[in-house]
Amino acid sequence: IRKPIQSPSKMLDIIWTTAYRGKLSSRAQRRVKRHFSIKHCGKDRIQMTQATQKSLPLRMIQAVLKAIQECMVPVIPMIMAGGLVKVVVILLNLIGVLPADSQTYTILNTIGDAPYYFLPFEVAASSAVYFKLPTLLPLAAVGIMFAPNFLALFDAGTVAFFGIPIANVTYSYSVLPIILLVWVMGLLYRALKKALPDSLFN
Repeated sequence: IRKPIQSPSKMLDIIWTTAYRGKLSSRAQRRVKRHFSIKHCGKDRIQMTQATQKSLPLRMIQAVLKAIQECMVPVIPMIMAGGLVKVVVILLNLIGVLPADSQTYTILNTIGDAPYYFLPFEVAASSAVYFKLPTLLPLAAVGIMFAPNFLALFDAGTVAFFGIPIANVTYSYSVLPIILLVWVMGLLYRALKKALPDSLFN
């Protein structure tokens, strides 16, 4: 260091990028301390910490929005295709070419509804890619929600799993619950992968 350091920002840059990485010699550190007030450095450090804490909620919101965006982008083409089929069916019905009571109308209408009805499976597959999970695991978990035997339990009344009540919720057309499910599965999967032998995951 050739000359005294007068700027607090320069001092902080040197400390965080060099001194704490072990790249600043002891002689250079002494010169930094001699030409810069330690009290001033501590004040700047507190200000930096407070700024980091203030930006933490914003970073969390950005991370959540990014996850939703990345999980939904691959699904958008299928949603658009289903919407176009529905529009064509409606137009053909309005001009009298396709009666509403015909089997062709029912089949085309079902094709248009399929991307929306099975949206949880599509979101589960794209979320598995984003959260770096084997694709079949989220698909199997979502499949449980659509299993006839599972849905039949709610016809008898209240359903509980190990004493924990399960709400009777229709997950067709759902997005956010599926993304949350896959995220939790990712946390459990990585924790188990660290604790269990690798042969179980190959």
